[in-house]
Amino acid sequence: MLTPFGLQLRKMRLDKNQTKLLDMANDLGVSSSYLSAVEHGKKAISDAFVKKVHLYFRGQGMTLKDWEKLAANSQPQMKLVRRKE
Repeated sequence: MLTPFGLQLRKMRLDKNQTKLLDMANDLGVSSSYLSAVEHGKKAISDAFVKKVHLYFRGQGMTLKDWEKLAANSQPQMKLVRRKE
């Protein structure tokens, strides 16, 4: 399932006619598997990556603050499981 950050990232990638995940990953200096994991909430989103994404899509209506808010709401959650004794 896509996170809010991942959903916006994918939408803007497609709006930019960047249909191949690999092309965008190369432009951002990350692997396509990393980019996919970020979109799906399986990898934490660093501040540096948020800034790269913001610069990549500059001039397309999203501020750095907008990207930061989406990233904050899209970080992977750790679940604690109690062991039965």
